[in-house]
Amino acid sequence: MRKLNEICMDLKELLAEHFATVRVTSAQVSEQFLLELKVINPAKLPAVVIVFEQSSFSSENTIRELRLSLVLINAFIAGNEERTLSVFEAYEKLLGIFTPDGLTYNDVFYLPAECYAASADKNFACLALTLIVKQGTN
Repeated sequence: MRKLNEICMDLKELLAEHFATVRVTSAQVSEQFLLELKVINPAKLPAVVIVFEQSSFSSENTIRELRLSLVLINAFIAGNEERTLSVFEAYEKLLGIFTPDGLTYNDVFYLPAECYAASADKNFACLALTLIVKQGTN
């Protein structure tokens, strides 16, 4: 089985082909996530931050399931539809990679589960795409 750090680096590698900035964070609370936002170069937006949510195993411990969020970030500018639409375009770009029927990459299966607004700062527009990540045998 691939380790959590390897899965995050796989995602970073995959996403770096489509986004100028891809970061992995261990942020657990909104204050920590705000610190992550502040170190992203505004010239390299939209960006994606990979966030760990949880890990579980099947009842037989043969399938490991993770939940990771891919948080799309762009600067928020009131009244700027172009900026708003760029966040939606980035979301559609993610769905082009992580299609509704899932993606297998390095023997790990990624399935998009949900998307929700996730901004923790008034200066940023954020959408979080939750991925269910599975590996193991049935």
